[in-house]
Amino acid sequence: MDEIKSLTPRANQVIALGQRIARDRGHESVNSLHLLYGIACLAGMCVAAKVLQAHFEISSEALRLALEGLFESKPKHDRNLPFSPDAEEVFKLALHEKRFLDHDYIGTEAILLGILRSQCLARTLLEPFHLDLEMVREKILCELDPTRISPDLVVEALTKSAKV
Repeated sequence: MDEIKSLTPRANQVIALGQRIARDRGHESVNSLHLLYGIACLAGMCVAAKVLQAHFEISSEALRLALEGLFESKPKHDRNLPFSPDAEEVFKLALHEKRFLDHDYIGTEAILLGILRSQCLARTLLEPFHLDLEMVREKILCELDPTRISPDLVVEALTKSAKV
């Protein structure tokens, strides 16, 4: 994980929250579900959670509770935990998304896109919501730059003007 040095404070919080729940539940590693849990815990405070709520009606609270229900409980421990292979895959893809978004940092939005691009456990949990990667990416870009005009709005405007 040496290549991931440019995490935003919120992305670091996602990891810390994921590590905390994993340790509290006695897990041996931090996986993608723990990372998604970290995003859900930052309701309204990070781009990823804002986009899921505002554009896809995925409540951070409901997501957090669903994830808590999935986590098996074993005796709590205080060890530092490694990332599981699926979490490592999410970070590799988040690194790619960072470049695609033209960012010099990895934010919660890149982690969410990494989850959606991978074949990880967290993506499986999100499958019933039918999240389209390109649509989520576009909503993230609009969230990051409120002056950005979504291609959907351009098509809608052109369609309306053609009917007039």
